[in-house]
Amino acid sequence: MRAQATAQIIATRLNLPVTTDHRLMELAYGEWEGLQQATVKQKWPELLRQWKRNPDQVTFPGGESLSDMQQRVQSFFEYTAGQSGTILAITHDGVARMAVLEALGQPLSAFRNIRIENASMTTFTLEDGKCAIDDMNDVTHLLGLAGDASRELL
Repeated sequence: MRAQATAQIIATRLNLPVTTDHRLMELAYGEWEGLQQATVKQKWPELLRQWKRNPDQVTFPGGESLSDMQQRVQSFFEYTAGQSGTILAITHDGVARMAVLEALGQPLSAFRNIRIENASMTTFTLEDGKCAIDDMNDVTHLLGLAGDASRELL
């Protein structure tokens, strides 16, 4: 919902159409959706430990795994590689992390090593079947706004 609302604001300003693509949806946390970490820790302590240590080995109850999300992101990259021009994708930090991992050729086990700030911009160039990161975690567009864009959300 937030990504769609943000996309709509930008699209209206730039007079562009908005297209929703399920491949850019955040990781499906299943039964964890909307829960506070304390609740998750109480109900699934071992799975939470595993998620923090070895995220690539976790499938969320009623949700998906990083491998599932990776397949979606790879599919989106393959689709965009066949397009011409610029594509603006508004998505969530998990998908952005996965895109960075894909561009760097890093394994899923490195997922938690990538940090994506709220409202940051990461730009990629897809050329000749290869993906390069042009800029990552850019928050300069937020300078002067109230609050701290670099603070970690709960």
